[in-house]
Amino acid sequence: MWVEKSKSGKYVYRTRVKDVTGKIKRISITLEKKDKRLATEILRKKKLKEETFVDLRITFFTALEMYLERVKDEIKVSTYKLYESRISKTKRTNFDTPLLNVNSLYLDTLVKKIAVTNNSYNIYLKFFKRVLRMMYKLDYIENIMWLDKLDLKEHKVNYDGKYFEKEQIEVILKEVENNQYYHDMINFMINSGLRIGETLALTEDDILDNGTLNVDKNIDHYKNISSPKTYDSKRVISLNKKCQEILKNRVEMNKIKSDMYSYYTDNGILFPKANGDYNSYSAVSKWTRDNIHSVKFTFHKTRHTHASLCMDADIPLELISARLGHKGTEITRAVYIHKTKKAKQKELDIFRDIEF
Repeated sequence: MWVEKSKSGKYVYRTRVKDVTGKIKRISITLEKKDKRLATEILRKKKLKEETFVDLRITFFTALEMYLERVKDEIKVSTYKLYESRISKTKRTNFDTPLLNVNSLYLDTLVKKIAVTNNSYNIYLKFFKRVLRMMYKLDYIENIMWLDKLDLKEHKVNYDGKYFEKEQIEVILKEVENNQYYHDMINFMINSGLRIGETLALTEDDILDNGTLNVDKNIDHYKNISSPKTYDSKRVISLNKKCQEILKNRVEMNKIKSDMYSYYTDNGILFPKANGDYNSYSAVSKWTRDNIHSVKFTFHKTRHTHASLCMDADIPLELISARLGHKGTEITRAVYIHKTKKAKQKELDIFRDIEF
């Protein structure tokens, strides 16, 4: 790597990469200030993405970084950060090996060094398999048939405590009744089934005619606005009277705050933070942890709660699934089966204690 100072006073760092024929080409980056460490890291990542010369000496950890750089432009920022975190956690094991030495025993051992549950084992195994399939396509490895030797671990989700009962909802809303913002948000989410990211991203423009709502964006942990989780998550849902009333109040509140406070800008966001900008998942989660003590509260439980209440109302599974933005009925069905079993057990318990 070498550096040149341009006529504009900026610093241009350059290095060389090889193409598939072994021919050398240059890549460069420009920085406002001289910073060799930053330039080295940026060029290293750029080299991983652009270098197409197959170096069979690379290690598995290098392959992970290559994968991340090659998919960077195809994935959401939040997904990139998630993959980056997984790779960082993997590297902390110091259990690297040349890519050509990677086999089922190595991969299974590596995943076990990271994962503490069957679910996390499955998450990392699927991630590593994606990386190795890309390396196979790029001709870094000749055979990946052995990947089939590694099966996912059995992972059963216990839906006890995954949704709130009606009595618990009443207690939760009572706990937050002195804070209109969170009372509105929680009540709205229980009645709409929206994800927290979808709720925080809502704007006044999303409120449609005839009591419907357009759900076509999401805010992630890093406050990036993007399209929802999956294609099926883009949807238009109907709102009950409670939801319509809440959103009407949120719109009116925006106008009142804009007139009363100089620091508040009405950006049309329905659940903004104190100055009118988008609120963050971490901020609202911290507030609920600090102020809701009757149950272990998470915003995702409000979605399961909504599904549960819809089931109690005998709404067809397919309609509930579509409303929640699920790709299929599998997730919704899991809650449904759990509720059905629970109802049957309650029925058995009731009649066991009855004497005539």
